[in-house]
Amino acid sequence: MMAERCRYDKIWIEGCTYEMKVGDLKAKVEAALGTSGLELTAIMAPKYKYKSEPDPESENPEEKKGIFTGAGVMYNSMMDCTQGTLLQPLVEVVLQSTSSREDGLPIISPPVDLRQRRLYDGLTIILSDDDGDQVDTAAVILKFVAFDFVPFLQRPAFIDRAGASWL
Repeated sequence: MMAERCRYDKIWIEGCTYEMKVGDLKAKVEAALGTSGLELTAIMAPKYKYKSEPDPESENPEEKKGIFTGAGVMYNSMMDCTQGTLLQPLVEVVLQSTSSREDGLPIISPPVDLRQRRLYDGLTIILSDDDGDQVDTAAVILKFVAFDFVPFLQRPAFIDRAGASWL
């Protein structure tokens, strides 16, 4: 029962590849939405932590220490400047947006390299209804590998550990 629940309370984006462009992801999300009546408004890069001047008046204890949270915009239907990102490789955009640059924010979170992931749920997908109101949805998970949803006990071992020490 738990395996089925886990499968259906998420939006799975099937057929993701490490070579796909941000525009391909947009098309896959729109296809997954089908005839739900929801519109893809934005795709945000993963959240990251960065250092800045401390804000002693903030209620957030991290911000008082000078640690803030940010995220880059990969696509936004209301921002024409993000249309060019649709042609760029998703893996590179995510890695660049979560890496420190000399001319940018001093990001202290580790960079996100999607090539190291089989599944990924760190992107924020913003959807809106017919009235333009933002809608909360189930988690959106990018699926970079093909697999069937089967109960845990019926799944083959992910890694063959025959003869390998558990240490």
